[in-house]
Amino acid sequence: MSQPPERTRRFWRQPRLWAAAVYLALLNVVLLRDWTDLRVLFLFTLAACVGLFVERLLDGPGIVGAALAGGLGMALGDARFQLVLFDGLYQTSAWLSAGAALVTGALAGALLGFIFSSGDPRRARRKADKGLRYLNQGKLTKAIDALSRSIDREHRNAAMHNHRATAFYRLHRLDEALADANEALRLDPAIAAAYRTRALCRLATGETERALADFDAAILRAPGDALSFLQRGQLHMRGDDPHRAIADFDRAIEFDVVLAPAYAHRGAAFSALRDYKRATTDFNQAVWLAPGLADTYYHRGMMYVDRHAYDEALRDLSYAIQLSPGRADLYQQRARVYEVLDRQFDAKSDLDRAAALTSGAPARS
Repeated sequence: MSQPPERTRRFWRQPRLWAAAVYLALLNVVLLRDWTDLRVLFLFTLAACVGLFVERLLDGPGIVGAALAGGLGMALGDARFQLVLFDGLYQTSAWLSAGAALVTGALAGALLGFIFSSGDPRRARRKADKGLRYLNQGKLTKAIDALSRSIDREHRNAAMHNHRATAFYRLHRLDEALADANEALRLDPAIAAAYRTRALCRLATGETERALADFDAAILRAPGDALSFLQRGQLHMRGDDPHRAIADFDRAIEFDVVLAPAYAHRGAAFSALRDYKRATTDFNQAVWLAPGLADTYYHRGMMYVDRHAYDEALRDLSYAIQLSPGRADLYQQRARVYEVLDRQFDAKSDLDRAAALTSGAPARS
């Protein structure tokens, strides 16, 4: 004989399911003074099972299923409503009584749901784990939904606010990302990752000095965080300061020797200083560590442009586009190479595609 699925076995082992059934049965005894009819206990148990099963399927707050169980159980358990169901007697008073029982049971069941599930840390952790999986998979809208449910149950969890801020940032919903990062820091001023997230939001809105201050704060609180050094180094590159950028990339690599983006961006910094030998070494290391990192091919392609090695530049930029076809800057830089090679049609096609990506409109083939 086959065993029931694990999810089903877990459902029937829930203590709160049986607690709800017993609670509703006792509620019937107290409110309706019906000690004898076994159908009452059956109906209350059935109501509790249905309500909590629905709540389990929806994975919503326990108050939903408990209110449904309470309302349905009280209505079905009402002594006169049983006459309507089982004996076929139609009486207005029976329906009115059932309605009153429905409301009373819903309120009582809602209270039960609040007691059983409000602020349940296990539920919050389940939603948090689901949200992080979605975040790692790039399913950002689902990640925000799951993390929001986790925050509803544990609203003082600073890490969850920061993870949701990261999802908002990746969706370019910068105001919401900044609000979540600020809330994370209000709850826990020592959380370095939230300073880093807020720095990225400020950088995206052009607040360079405040972004730099946040990166400094992140590094002060977590001096071994390679990502903070990497991202501050990228900020220095934007400020045309390759020497300080290289110092930060060195620290990032010191703390994480397999962090491929650090090698790629350090290679770009060496290239900006015309140290092409060290740049090439770093690009090759980045390719070896992460062959699918588009930034490596982009920066190496730009190094080839500086060295007037346009065929090699075209090869690297084309491969970067293959890896990350949604980046307008890659098409813009390849268009420059096409223009140098006097391939005007291809250059115009890339510029049109870049403009379409920037505006959000579909590119014409």
